[in-house]
Amino acid sequence: MSPKAANGLCSECNLGQEIMLKKIADFEPIDEDRWNEELEDYRYKLESLYQLCPRCTIQVHGKLEEDKKKYSYLLDMRHKLKKVIGSTLHEAMNPYKRSARKLFFAGGTVCESLHFGSLILLFFVFLATVDFLQQDAGASLANFPKIVQDQLPSVYSSSLALNSFVLVLHLIAAFNNKPIGAFTEVSPFRE
Repeated sequence: MSPKAANGLCSECNLGQEIMLKKIADFEPIDEDRWNEELEDYRYKLESLYQLCPRCTIQVHGKLEEDKKKYSYLLDMRHKLKKVIGSTLHEAMNPYKRSARKLFFAGGTVCESLHFGSLILLFFVFLATVDFLQQDAGASLANFPKIVQDQLPSVYSSSLALNSFVLVLHLIAAFNNKPIGAFTEVSPFRE
């Protein structure tokens, strides 16, 4: 038995492991369709041929147990994520819950019109802000048509009122969007 290397194995066991890795890297299966099975059989034969000495076997088992304790939180996280993702997928695939969610975000003509109006107003506020910043910096990154450019300073000066109006539109849309049965489970037997 020779002195231990940096990985904790003696030189004889390290040599055996290197030979094993080279042989596995050079492995060619007889039947390509059974590649995994043949590789496992070949690996098992090599492991029995190049066994670790008792001291190195104890060292490897100790290291595996240490790593298992050290990284057990990753396994716990994996199981928790698996459970959460599985339940989320199950809920997403459930058509009755999906239809209840669709009812909640149904909107309607009035709600959609309010959102569209908000979008248009915010677009004009955005253009007015870009124009103001260009004038303040003395640069011209975006050229607007003359008719639009004449109106942008007045839009910018009233941007606080416009933003408040957009907030009111969103609140009206939120209260207008009252679905029927949004907080109750939709029954598959409902007529």
